[in-house]
Amino acid sequence: IGRWSDPQKDAPLLAAALANFFSRRKKTEVVLFGADPERAFGELARREPRLRLAGIQEPHVVALTLAQSRAALFSSRWETGPHVATEALALGATLVSVPMPNLEGMIDGGRFGTLAGRRTPQALAGALAAELAEWDAGRRDASGIARQGRARSDGLR
Repeated sequence: IGRWSDPQKDAPLLAAALANFFSRRKKTEVVLFGADPERAFGELARREPRLRLAGIQEPHVVALTLAQSRAALFSSRWETGPHVATEALALGATLVSVPMPNLEGMIDGGRFGTLAGRRTPQALAGALAAELAEWDAGRRDASGIARQGRARSDGLR
């Protein structure tokens, strides 16, 4: 979810990471929300039918998608208060991110997701593949994650 023309979101890194990821994992769908996805992701979306460019949507559509998702993926150069991460956790999804202090804290040593070791497409794709392997192996529980995520967000009020 992002303003994909904003350099802060680092869409080129995310596009390269997704291309790498799709070559590793054959049955995962990725949905990108937000403004202006075509420039950064259009070519990849035309080659890869598992990438859906959803554009700007109403909040309930985004929330429904997050609730049906295993993980939210972050390639940003920085985030001050990643609302999407808070929402993802509250809805039972985990987080996958490049190294970034506030998301590292939210991931909490691997309890709520996977942090890439470096800021590279290969590392981010590997972190996403590793996180989905945690789900596949039954080591993630959406209900428990949502309970913890909601308790955390209640503490922010």
